[in-house]
Amino acid sequence: MTASTCPSDEVLNRAIALGDAGGGDPWLEAHIESCTACQARLEQLTRNVDSDDSLSRALSVASPSSVRLIETIDEISTRGMSADGGRMDLRYEDLKRWIQSSEPGGQETLDGFTLLECVGRGGMGVVFQAVDPGNDRVVALKAMLPDLARDPRARDRFLREAKAMAAVVHPNVVALHAVREVDGLPYLVMEHVEGASLEDRLWDDTPMEADEIVRIGTAVASAMEACHAKGVIHRDIKPSNVLICAADGAVKITDFGLAAVASTPALTHHGYLSGTPDYVAPERLTIGTEADERSDLFSLGCLLYTMATGKAPFGGDTPLITLHRIASEQPPLVGALNPSIPPQLERAIAALMAKKPEDRPASAIEARAMLLDEGADTRAKPGPMRIVAASLAAAAILALAGLLFSVLRPGLTPGEVPMAPGEVLSTPVMTAPVDRIVVTTAAELETAIATAPSDSWIEIDTDATLLVPPLFVARRSLTLAAAEGRSPTIRLRDSDDDAAPEYLLRLFYGSLRLVGLRFQDAFDMDDQLSRVGGHHSVAEQFVLVHLVDADLDAEDCRFETTTLGSGLRFDPGNDASLVNCDVLAPNGTAVSWNAIEGDGIDFDGGLLVGRVGMQAVVDGTADMIWDGVTVVADESVLDFEPQSGRLNAIVRDSILQSEEALVTATLEAPSLNSFKRVIGWDGERNRGMSNAVYFADRGYAPTWSREVGTWALGTTDSTFGKPLFRLPHDELVAAIVRGESIGGLLLPVD
Repeated sequence: MTASTCPSDEVLNRAIALGDAGGGDPWLEAHIESCTACQARLEQLTRNVDSDDSLSRALSVASPSSVRLIETIDEISTRGMSADGGRMDLRYEDLKRWIQSSEPGGQETLDGFTLLECVGRGGMGVVFQAVDPGNDRVVALKAMLPDLARDPRARDRFLREAKAMAAVVHPNVVALHAVREVDGLPYLVMEHVEGASLEDRLWDDTPMEADEIVRIGTAVASAMEACHAKGVIHRDIKPSNVLICAADGAVKITDFGLAAVASTPALTHHGYLSGTPDYVAPERLTIGTEADERSDLFSLGCLLYTMATGKAPFGGDTPLITLHRIASEQPPLVGALNPSIPPQLERAIAALMAKKPEDRPASAIEARAMLLDEGADTRAKPGPMRIVAASLAAAAILALAGLLFSVLRPGLTPGEVPMAPGEVLSTPVMTAPVDRIVVTTAAELETAIATAPSDSWIEIDTDATLLVPPLFVARRSLTLAAAEGRSPTIRLRDSDDDAAPEYLLRLFYGSLRLVGLRFQDAFDMDDQLSRVGGHHSVAEQFVLVHLVDADLDAEDCRFETTTLGSGLRFDPGNDASLVNCDVLAPNGTAVSWNAIEGDGIDFDGGLLVGRVGMQAVVDGTADMIWDGVTVVADESVLDFEPQSGRLNAIVRDSILQSEEALVTATLEAPSLNSFKRVIGWDGERNRGMSNAVYFADRGYAPTWSREVGTWALGTTDSTFGKPLFRLPHDELVAAIVRGESIGGLLLPVD
């Protein structure tokens, strides 16, 4: 056959409309079977047809001639490129030419759909929550980005997303209602899911419970099963594409922007890898290798890994590092990072993440069956001991020693710290321990923290420094205490891994009581920066002791970190009481407190040292007490970020010294009244010194700054501009870090 005898597009379109490749015409069927040029034309024409009439009318690959679109593209082009050479981020305003408004500031509409709010922006388009005028239901409306709308390949890819979504009807897949176009701008009308994404659930890098991991994982596997049955490979399974309904917790996958219909040739550039680097399958790193069902299963394994550990398995500082790790490295087993994960679930995740596709489960059906088996196991068995493989005999001896110790030497017992009359905070009440475990080595401590039941009392009977890996506790209440007359140090163990650890001790839910202990990180700041390639944003993530929605009761403890991170961090704070505790973070923040409604934190004595003494992010009304506390800071004693509500602060008999400002805060209306509205400060008998500024609004020092200082200090005369210590600030901080007594450094103030 020659090109001159090939059928016209009209003939091919008619054949497509009849539902068969040849429309029942034997000559046409034979011609198409033997002519590669017509096969390509037929494939191209087929991409513009769907069973839904709206889909067949939408999105030709030709560049539209819409005046609105051309004007918008011209405007976007004038913005140029970003500093790193990439295209500047498109804004919601780029779609304004298509959006109608009833009046200035009135209701906005797009092609008749009432826009309620802009809920997201992806690589292909902007997503709105909108009301469908046809049936008055709330929908998700995804409009293509204008600069992509005139690119034939991008428009074709957008249409492919619609075809992939329309082909799959399943309760775990977001439904596509319609595909439309208005004046050159294509858009999708999809099911609106009231809830949040899995990425939102994982925002604080906190691991999830095993049964919840299984529930979400089986739902995603069911969605994959439905997709694969229709020949659809998603290719972009990741937390942001997994939605969780607020009403019933139903799980749905969305965003088929990278999905490929198995029968459709790839549309990406030669050598271009589509997908999110953290979750891409290793076989797809070979140019020319197509994704198949097992590529989605690898992404599912990575998703489960992230839920189980709070971190992506191959995360690197750059996409290139991430891809290198996917190709050549095995991540740690989830049980090493989260001992509460059952071994069967750990094995299932490892099987899904096998480097070779043939070593993974053969289908989503098999993957789902594996996870359902894990579900029964996660509910039946407690988390195993992961870190130290002790024999049963050794474990029995240890338990017997703990029992004898509790009988022969009761020692410390948990109790409440008495509160002064009228104070607004209550100390967390610790339940009397049901188990007392005595440890003398790092291995024993590691094992006890990993396996001890809730309400256990772990007593450290040594003066040695115990070198441990990052310690994680989930949904338990534990007491860690020095034995009578002992002063142990718990120090983060250095490792051969170049990646900087994120914490020394992390508690996820529950409560923690610490008595007489010293906590240290493993390296100085320069060492940590070298590990992360000098990226400060990575180093700042380190937290010595991190509490996630957990209570803390600490007494006579010392927390030391020389990194850019935090000594203590609360996300959120719940209730915390620290009596005679020192928190030293000379290069970072001593205490980071993310507080919500009803949270409280109480410092009774002790010392805070850092570039910032305490950073408080408050969303609601929270309470803070500093009683007899010494705070030495570079930038500010208190850095306050009011999200909403109010911080009730009682500060008395305290010494507050800062090189720059006493308090920093961001005020929408920078005034003393605004400051008093968001901070209820009750200052009494305090001494304070700052570098000529008591208050700064992100670098701006208002004229009323001095009034804040007088108000905060209370009945004691201000020592404005006068040093409180004999040594200059830098030398003072160095002396404190060396362990010199703060009392010997004080300069009496008249």
